[in-house]
Amino acid sequence: EGPLPDLGKLKELTWLDLNSNYLIGTIDSVASLAKLEFLDVSHNDFTGDLHAPLVRLPSLSQVFTHGNPSANPRPTSLSESAPFRTDFASDLRRTAAAAAA
Repeated sequence: EGPLPDLGKLKELTWLDLNSNYLIGTIDSVASLAKLEFLDVSHNDFTGDLHAPLVRLPSLSQVFTHGNPSANPRPTSLSESAPFRTDFASDLRRTAAAAAA
């Protein structure tokens, strides 16, 4: 319960399941977890952009963010009703590369 703590020292973390923990604020500290492969932050009270911090995570293959009052919508290429699936990370990197061009 409360805000997500600083996760910067967990450099080797590959799996993070925070589903239904009454967490608030943003998920920005997740961006430092370069080895993260699985992330579930669903059913919390995270706000802001839940997708931007995840673009820089090269190993991320499964992400679930549904059930949060996110201020930003999901990328349009993903189903609005389904949780993110294994193609989420590569889709985000393509979107970021296109925006940077």
